[in-house]
Amino acid sequence: MGHIRHRRSARVPNLGALAVVAGAVAILYVNFDPVVGDEGGAASERTTGLVSDMRVPPPPPLPEPRTDDSATDDAATTGGVAKDASRAETTQPAPGAREKDRQSAAGSPSDRAAQPSDDRDSQRLVLAGRAALEFQYLMLAEAARRLERLDAYTATFVKQERLGGTLTDRQVIAMRVRHRPFAVWMEWKKGGDRGRRVLFDESANSGKMLVRLGGVKGRFLPVMKLDPNGDLARSECRYPVTQAGLLQVTELAMQYRRQDLQTADGVRCRMYDGCRCGETACYGFVVDYDRPDVSEAARTFRRCELYLAKGTYYPVLIRNYGWGENNDPKAPFDESTLLEMYSFSELKPLERVAADAFAPKSLGGRLR
Repeated sequence: MGHIRHRRSARVPNLGALAVVAGAVAILYVNFDPVVGDEGGAASERTTGLVSDMRVPPPPPLPEPRTDDSATDDAATTGGVAKDASRAETTQPAPGAREKDRQSAAGSPSDRAAQPSDDRDSQRLVLAGRAALEFQYLMLAEAARRLERLDAYTATFVKQERLGGTLTDRQVIAMRVRHRPFAVWMEWKKGGDRGRRVLFDESANSGKMLVRLGGVKGRFLPVMKLDPNGDLARSECRYPVTQAGLLQVTELAMQYRRQDLQTADGVRCRMYDGCRCGETACYGFVVDYDRPDVSEAARTFRRCELYLAKGTYYPVLIRNYGWGENNDPKAPFDESTLLEMYSFSELKPLERVAADAFAPKSLGGRLR
């Protein structure tokens, strides 16, 4: 997903919207911790990454609004703070008791991947309507600012996509990204073509992506040069390699939220506190569209779920659902309508990038 520098919209939120967000920030500040800003600057970012145990499955979908929340959500379309935002934090069990309960529920480490991670009881609605959209956009803008300061990083990337009407298995990919000039290196660790390596460097290889196939094929067949936007390269992914990376995901989400904020109706948003992706504390956002003609995003998605890590606001997990067969507005939000799921974990900024980190020889195999 996207190494595309989208033009910043000339339109900015009006004064009324900014006032609403300012009020929301004040209430949110009282209820939980983060403040958009440079907390510790680049130095802290060198030692702080997304920590997520890959053995833990993605969090459950964000909860549907209850009857009282539904009324709040409708009333907040002009920018309101949900009733739950004024509630005090619920009493938490002692850390030792919490860890004991977690270990008892999870079983052995090797069993954790199969255990559901249903933490909906801890998810608390804090914002709804336009105010939630505004707040999500501000968090994404801060995340983009932080990410742009990173020269390069490594991360674990997990994806699951619907291709040709079929939902693929979950794929775990080791990723290395450089921002200037843009380059990405990936190796499939689990799912898909295990062992496959892909390299794209916008400053080299004539704009082609280099692909070394996994398994036995990679030992005998030469590294392929493909057009990133060609049919063969796009047959196994929803987005080209030129749009891979955490910054690109953030910018694409910002583009959609800008469009949502310019839409008069048909877009509903809720923000939740108390979410977790593995060991990472997050804010959860759910954006629902009433019909496909609402916006560019709505043409493809009926619901967008986005989890932003506390402190950095990096997108930890994105989960988007389609309209199902015949654009059924009542189709369930499950694997039957899931279009794509992407998650990032174990982010490690790189202060120095090895000279051959994005060189063709990093793929191994035989070059033509």
